[in-house]
Amino acid sequence: MKNKKLSWILLPVVLGIWGMIGWKVYASMNSEKAGFSSELPQTASFDTSKVPEKYQLNINYRDPFLDLPVANNSSVASKHYPDAAKKADQVKEPPPTIVPPTIQYYGLVKETTSNKTVGFLRVNGETHFVKQNDVVHGIQVEKMWADSVALRIDSKRLVILK
Repeated sequence: MKNKKLSWILLPVVLGIWGMIGWKVYASMNSEKAGFSSELPQTASFDTSKVPEKYQLNINYRDPFLDLPVANNSSVASKHYPDAAKKADQVKEPPPTIVPPTIQYYGLVKETTSNKTVGFLRVNGETHFVKQNDVVHGIQVEKMWADSVALRIDSKRLVILK
C-alpha cells in the first residue's frame, strides 16, 4: 500500500518535469514570436591600415652555450669575432667510449657449519663462484649480501642488485 501512495506522489512531479521540457522545446521552435532572431550577428571588420610595420631581427649575438656568435652571414661574424670561424670549423671528436662489462648477481650460498659464503656472479656471460675480496676480470668483490653485491671496478664502487 505504501508504494501505491508513493507512485501517486511522484506521478505529478514527473508530469511537471516533462511538461517543462516540452514547453522549452515548443518555445525554441516558435522563437520568432518570442522576439528572438535566428540571424547571425555582424562580424567585426578590422582596419588593415593600422597594422604595425614589420621589423627585422638582429641575430648577431653571442651564443651563451658555445661562446660563439650566431650570424647568417659568416663575414659579419668574422669581422666582430675573428676566431669564431676557426672554432666553427674545428670539430671535436668525442672521447672513446668504454663499454663496461655486463654483470649479473644471482645471490649467495652460506654454509652454516663453517660460516663460508659463496656468491654467484655472471660477468660477460661467464658464471663465477666468488668469495669476498676475489678478483674476476678486473672486478673485485668487496661485500656480498643476500640481495646485492658491492664491487670495485677501477677504483669505482658499484652495488648491483639481484
